[in-house]
Amino acid sequence: TVGPRRSGAVVLKNGKDPMNFNTKTVPRCFAAVFAGCLAFAVCTPLSAADKPAETVKTVEVKVRDITLTVPTTWEKQKPSNKLRLAQFGIPAAKGEENPVVLTVFSFGGSSIQANVDRWISQFDSKDRKAKVTQGESPAGKYVLVDLTGSFNQAVGPPIRRKTRKITDGRMLAVILIVEKKGVYFLKMAGENKTVSSAAVAFRNSFGAKADKEQPLESESKK
Repeated sequence: TVGPRRSGAVVLKNGKDPMNFNTKTVPRCFAAVFAGCLAFAVCTPLSAADKPAETVKTVEVKVRDITLTVPTTWEKQKPSNKLRLAQFGIPAAKGEENPVVLTVFSFGGSSIQANVDRWISQFDSKDRKAKVTQGESPAGKYVLVDLTGSFNQAVGPPIRRKTRKITDGRMLAVILIVEKKGVYFLKMAGENKTVSSAAVAFRNSFGAKADKEQPLESESKK
């Protein structure tokens, strides 16, 4: 059973966080872990499906235990900080000015719940919409968090806590579990139009299939 601790956060009523994990036990507790993550997102589906991507040339990029297949138009960049394993610059969509950056992280001992809560909190609650789905890719099981609304994008080092408002923003964030290897976080966020133009390629990058994904339901609804 889950219960709220603060706006946008979900924890077990016994106070334990099931999302601190050992990578060897992650596959066994996958369903239980992510059932709790959905309490803030049930019944808030996004209004439109992403359009299929046009046929584009791709390149494979190895990032530790995973291999990403990304469009050649995505610029592989030097990670801007030591926490990032890889990052790619995605060109701005027509009519937009700002490109989007896809980042790849891996935190062996971090809390999955803490990451989901943090992503949710970056959007204003008054107009925030979220969709959370689960699926399985060649690399492993994953959960995908899709957020739209007014996005408070971080500017500069996190310690400065500076943000800029993107009134029509979108974030796609994935928690990818590679069995007995680790947990990887893939995220891109920015102006809705640009993120949406890359949404299908984002899923394709790690072998996800939108039509095979299933919505998560909280344990209270089972």
